[in-house]
Amino acid sequence: MKHNIDIVLNNATSVDDMLLAYLRKLLTEMEETKNYIEGVAIAVDILNKYNMEIPKKITKAYIVKEEMKLKLAMRNKSYSCLADLPLCHKTYDPLFALFRQLLLLSMWTGNDDMKNVAVWKAIQFAVKEGMGRDLPTLIGFYALSNIGKVQTAQELGNVAVAMLETLPGDVEIRAFTNSIVHGCVLPQLQPFSSSLDPLAQAHKDLKLVGGDVDSTFGSMLGYFECYYASGLELGPLFETKIIVVEELATNLDRSSWVTSFQIYRQFALNLRKRMDKPTEFKGEAFNEEKELSDMIESKRKMAFRDSSSKRLNLAFVFWDEEVMIQMLDNLKEYPTKDMAFPRIYNRLCYTGLAIFALGHRKESASFAKLGKSVSVLYCMLLFSIVVSLQLTLILFPSNNSV
Repeated sequence: MKHNIDIVLNNATSVDDMLLAYLRKLLTEMEETKNYIEGVAIAVDILNKYNMEIPKKITKAYIVKEEMKLKLAMRNKSYSCLADLPLCHKTYDPLFALFRQLLLLSMWTGNDDMKNVAVWKAIQFAVKEGMGRDLPTLIGFYALSNIGKVQTAQELGNVAVAMLETLPGDVEIRAFTNSIVHGCVLPQLQPFSSSLDPLAQAHKDLKLVGGDVDSTFGSMLGYFECYYASGLELGPLFETKIIVVEELATNLDRSSWVTSFQIYRQFALNLRKRMDKPTEFKGEAFNEEKELSDMIESKRKMAFRDSSSKRLNLAFVFWDEEVMIQMLDNLKEYPTKDMAFPRIYNRLCYTGLAIFALGHRKESASFAKLGKSVSVLYCMLLFSIVVSLQLTLILFPSNNSV
């Protein structure tokens, strides 16, 4: 591959002819070395061949300058104006793919300034020449990086989705963009149920085109978390969906994803089937003690977080104060931020509700710090979901009793 790329670069007659070869060279290099810091430098070097003027070290003065250039390019309009951009000439598509790679490499290395510059430069170029096929995904990632600024993130997320209308036949870009936007951004203010169909379709499309495996499974992680957050009815059909994705993860030897889906399935089973201890995970889908004991530490830590989060949900629903205390203790050292908003929403809502409910217990004092980090908004938003879930268990009774 490298040899063929070098032949193209050595015989190309123009910089534009080299563009796709440069992109392939970067992707190949990153696949082999995983040296993402070096990847940022390589991407910057390539983009500067196209007069992007990106320094390898971003200064505050440069950021101020680029923000001003962005505003001028957009004529001080809102981001919504980007949805009306025409498509660029196809020869520029690899350039937008390079911007996307620079953004991803910057994300993976924690270089937030470079990440922003990658998006700003892409927008400036798009305003001048038209949008490339990767621009909606770039805007989706930019929305994700602004998730702490809820209104800005919502605007960017909606713009990313609207831009897809300009690319009706591009299944891959539509799937990637919807996976990011519906799985992480839009559920902040929009109903969780409205993201279910886009996430399910994104998963199907990513499987079809053989896209990034983590995005393929990530779309379903968002789907299941949105489903739970919506308070929709649980049953064999829903559990079958989990099994199908679980089997796919098993076939692809993605053990961490397998564990995630096993936890989701066991959570659903605990809610609707008779169990002596419905707040424990010792069932047909997931045995917490056995599975966690066989994991390496890095994977065990994340699985322990997700398992404890779902058990906390169960402890609140089935009102087991001892398990609530135990799960809060398990979770108190974990960060209260997560790019996957539906997942952190479900965890923090029940965390806040449990801490509030345990106010009469002497152990509650040890969770004061955790309680302060959990927004009251999460608790208020989820209260209706908890009531809905409890009503579901009453109106569609299982053999468990709440």
